[in-house]
Amino acid sequence: MASIESASRKTIGPSFKPWHDQIISEGKNAVSIAAAHGISPALTASPGVALSPAAVPDAVSLKARPFPLQNVRLLDGPFKQAMELDQEYLLAIESNRLLHSFRLNAGLPSTAAPLGGWEAPDVELRGHTAGHYLSALALMYAATGDARFKTRADGMVSELAAIQEAQAARFHPGYLSAFPEEFFDRVDARQKVWAPYYTIHKIMAGLLDVHQLAGNAQALVVVSKMADWVRFRVDRLTVWRRPSWPGPRARTRRPR
Repeated sequence: MASIESASRKTIGPSFKPWHDQIISEGKNAVSIAAAHGISPALTASPGVALSPAAVPDAVSLKARPFPLQNVRLLDGPFKQAMELDQEYLLAIESNRLLHSFRLNAGLPSTAAPLGGWEAPDVELRGHTAGHYLSALALMYAATGDARFKTRADGMVSELAAIQEAQAARFHPGYLSAFPEEFFDRVDARQKVWAPYYTIHKIMAGLLDVHQLAGNAQALVVVSKMADWVRFRVDRLTVWRRPSWPGPRARTRRPR
C-alpha cells in the first residue's frame, strides 16, 4: 500500500462549514440541491480547512470526521501510479464531444464527433457522463492541485452555463440536459423512459463538486437554477402522481 502523507501544515485555514449553510449564505436553495445530490446536509471540504461542529447535531456521535482531500497527497506507489493513469485518461477526453448533445438540445451548432455507447445521440441516458467528468476533474484537482484539471472544469461549467441559457428558450428556465424536457413528461405519465432524474442528478452533483472542490462560483449559479427547475417539476405534481422513490419497482396508489 502506498504511503499517504497527511497534512501537517502549520496553517490549516478557515473552518469547515456545513455545506448547506454555505449555500444558504449565498442565497441558494440548499434543500433542492441536497436532494439532487443525494445527500443530507453535511460537512464540506474546501482548500485548507479545519473542523467545526455541524449546525444540526448528529443523532449518533461520530467516531471520526472527514478532513479535506486537499490536505492529502499520495507518495510514490501503486495508488499514485493509478491516479496518474486516471489523469492521462481525463486529459484525453474531449470536452466538446461530451457537450455535443447538450448543444444540439439547445439548438446550438456542434461540429464535434458524437460519442457512442450510453452517450450516443439516440440513447436516452445521454448527458450523464458530463456530470461524472465534472466530478472527476474536481476531485483530481483537489487531490493534486494541478491547474489543468481546474481549467478544464471551469471551461465545462462556462459552456454549460451558456447552454442552460439557450435551453431556456425551449424549456422551462433552469433546465440543463442533453435530452428534451419531454422525457420528464413521460416520467410524470409513468411511461417508459431511461432514468432522466438519474442523469440530471449526475450533472448537478458534478457542478456542486466543481464549486466545492475547485472554487468555481459559476457552477453554484448553474446548479441552483437546475435545483429551481427540479422544484418546478416536482411541486406541480399531486402526491399520487409523484414517482415512487427510491426504486423503480416501488409503487404508490392513487387516493380514493
